[in-house]
Amino acid sequence: MCFSIRGYMSINKSSFLWRNKLTIILTIAFAGLLINYYYKKRNIYLTTENLKKTELSWVVDSTISLQLNKNDVKTFKIGFLNSGSNILYIKNVTATCGCTEIAVSSEKIPIGDSAFFTGKIDSKGMQGENLSIVTFNANTTQKLHKLAIRYSVK
Repeated sequence: MCFSIRGYMSINKSSFLWRNKLTIILTIAFAGLLINYYYKKRNIYLTTENLKKTELSWVVDSTISLQLNKNDVKTFKIGFLNSGSNILYIKNVTATCGCTEIAVSSEKIPIGDSAFFTGKIDSKGMQGENLSIVTFNANTTQKLHKLAIRYSVK
């Protein structure tokens, strides 16, 4: 069966349908290549290992409250757990206040293991209620994490 499009050309109906199917298949293949290129360019590989969830759970809470005297230095320790199904990586640990020193016990925490942050707060020149925020990156769904350290200087 043939039909004419405005008299310019005649097309066989079966070849017309075949060309449409072929166009759709090629479009889908091209889209797949573009997606693959996008992920490889950004070093994102869709493997079952990368799709596993990594979770960070605080042992107590993500807020610490401390009492300090003037010109006092106090140390603290707070634990967290890798409660996910992939290795937890901690990076770029920083504090917002120069009075706070912070370190992580391990930057690579295996599944089910725990680690902790240890730190020091120096109350020299401080008084009243204060707040220091510790930020760090992790390979969890929420990339940026915060630990609040509230301290009162008498």
